[in-house]
Amino acid sequence: GQLTLIVEHLTESGLDNLSIAADGAVWIAAHPKMLDFLGHAKDPKHHSASQIFRARLDVANAKFLIDERALDDGATLSGSSVALPLPSGRVVVGSVFEPHALSCAISPGAN
Repeated sequence: GQLTLIVEHLTESGLDNLSIAADGAVWIAAHPKMLDFLGHAKDPKHHSASQIFRARLDVANAKFLIDERALDDGATLSGSSVALPLPSGRVVVGSVFEPHALSCAISPGAN
């Protein structure tokens, strides 16, 4: 039951929730501008950018392969908090404070 650090990767974003896809990839919702997110937390009318990453662990080379899959200035969805991959290939993106979620056709990519 102990965790062991294998590798670290700097994303320069405030990572929120992680979701694991059937293929083992980790989908990550993030806040690329944390100060904007804090402003959004105080006032929902203040938009906060949303960012989605897909990551895979390359165990043989002890590194993460991380690709940005989506970036929005917050006009479409402000303050993304989860990116949930579906078996259909779509990804549902939810936010902390928005009253809606997005169903997106985001390519899983090659990593």
